Amino acid sequence: MLTWFSENLVNIVIVAVLVLVVGLLIRGMIRDKKEGKSCCGGNCASCGGCSSAHKIQNPQNVQNNQLIQTKVEVEGMMCGMCEAHVNDAVRKAIPVRKVNSSHTKGETMILTEGLPDSELIRKAIDNTGYTVRSIESHPYLDRKTLKLGFQ
Repeated sequence: MLTWFSENLVNIVIVAVLVLVVGLLIRGMIRDKKEGKSCCGGNCASCGGCSSAHKIQNPQNVQNNQLIQTKVEVEGMMCGMCEAHVNDAVRKAIPVRKVNSSHTKGETMILTEGLPDSELIRKAIDNTGYTVRSIESHPYLDRKTLKLGFQ
């Protein structure tokens, strides 16, 4: 046993240092999140992954073919049929790549090419009898892009 330990001492030290570094990084991230800070420096505690999912500051710079994810907070959905009504209304109002509503979260997520017209979305949902509380659009990054580290 002592021989094995002495032969692998370098490997053991390297693993211990790596575990320590990762632990310190995780602890710092947790502490920053609790204090309302984020990994991007944007002070956005609600930012899910800090993956450039910040509110679009200058909509004129959005390219027409850029994928945009729009989150709409909707009040009044109670079931799956309510979700379907909202989804259908959004599909009829604007061209979408994907639309998905959740009555439990009270939100509708919309994926479009280019920045959608928020007034058209608001009118379409309001006309179905539900109430739009807020609309936020962000550049969309798919999982492949995030895994590769591109932004």
